[in-house]
Amino acid sequence: MPAEESKGENPPKLSTHPFVAFNSRIVAFACTLTYRRCKVTEDFFMSEAGKLRLGVILSLTKMDVDAPMLREWCLMVVRNLCSWSDKIRDDLK
Repeated sequence: MPAEESKGENPPKLSTHPFVAFNSRIVAFACTLTYRRCKVTEDFFMSEAGKLRLGVILSLTKMDVDAPMLREWCLMVVRNLCSWSDKIRDDLK
């Protein structure tokens, strides 16, 4: 009868989220890609879909208790983009 007993049990809860730093790592990669001036990067963030990507980066700049470095990486992406792109800097104003 052990099979019947296991049907009613709840699965064990995870102590941490399995993808705990996933967003931080993705944004850190974006930070690396935006470090130097590149026409492709500017086009990537200034297209119609690119403005949504930039909006996502900006929305992640609020503090997240589960991923505190996410905010810092997002600010670095914005700093990198604004340091070399006049179009992006003007779009953010």
